Amino acid sequence: MGSINRIALLIVFSIIFLGCANDLPRSNPLDPLYNNGVGENNGGGGGSGGGTVATPVMLPNGGTFYDFVNIAISCNAAHVLIWYTTDGSEPTSSSGSGFVGPSFNITSSCTVKAKAYGVDGNTDAPSATATATFIITH
Repeated sequence: MGSINRIALLIVFSIIFLGCANDLPRSNPLDPLYNNGVGENNGGGGGSGGGTVATPVMLPNGGTFYDFVNIAISCNAAHVLIWYTTDGSEPTSSSGSGFVGPSFNITSSCTVKAKAYGVDGNTDAPSATATATFIITH
């Protein structure tokens, strides 16, 4: 694929992705568009305890890509932080990387795992782990 075609593809992808990214629920208080209490979770109490934080969603949710892929992670729950790993290990609040969105790039094949943890008064149990495998070809 020629460099002009790559640039055109990147521009089109950016326009499409950025247009959709603003529709994603925000999941990180460091993000200026953080979902401050407007989301829902499986606990039914708005994060007041007794439930489980909603499972994060990755876009795209795995697949095969050329050179790189831009990954967005969101969670439809109020007051959560998302932790993720790119080595296939289980993310915890003390391992992996805190997701500060709106997205991140990967340039080599890997398995991404993401898990949401309640913060700021959200005492729900951590979410289930979302997993997606990305194949990067060069």
